[in-house]
Amino acid sequence: MRMTEIHKSLVCVAFSACSLLPSSAQDTLTFTNGNKVAALVNEILPTEIRYKRFDNPDGPLYTVLKDEVVRVKYGNGTSEEFASEALRSDGHSLSTSSAPLPENRSFKGIVARGNWVYIEARSPASVDGAAYLIEAIQDWKYWKVVPNSKDADMIIELKVDSDEGLEKSAFVEVKDRENRLLSKSVSYRSGTDGYNGYNAYRGIATKLVNEYFKKEFH
Repeated sequence: MRMTEIHKSLVCVAFSACSLLPSSAQDTLTFTNGNKVAALVNEILPTEIRYKRFDNPDGPLYTVLKDEVVRVKYGNGTSEEFASEALRSDGHSLSTSSAPLPENRSFKGIVARGNWVYIEARSPASVDGAAYLIEAIQDWKYWKVVPNSKDADMIIELKVDSDEGLEKSAFVEVKDRENRLLSKSVSYRSGTDGYNGYNAYRGIATKLVNEYFKKEFH
């Protein structure tokens, strides 16, 4: 057999083998903060969704609460709706709390100038970013940051939803002292540059204050 014929035979065998390999269609998760993630959904439980990133199928298995997901669009074109929370046209989400605020504790009263705010962070990445959010809010001088949630008029929880390399993204949830959600920002992304001192967390904190807090509460 001539070399060209052998080469053609090997190509055909390789192509046939590849065609037999299973292919995974991309699923898309849409979160209540407006963020979308290309994923491979692994399991849907009564209160949680487990998935892997589509661009890293051999990577870690992520788990999110169903309450944080609006819908899952599967690779076959079907979709499932979960959280009932709707996003406003400006990207900010409406409050999901159905319980009335305590007497004399209106939304405007809770977020008013001069009130005390506690910055909450749970994940290690969020804790790292919280220091810069505290710094940015203190520089703004609209609210006073306090070290104890029991002393605060409201709680701002920072949630870092992407911590890959030099780029980060995060959003915040604004809650009252009873931990009821009042407002939620969109997810803000930042890389490193000279304007933020080559610190992505500082860049996100600056965006949260200038593009969200000042417009939403000032």
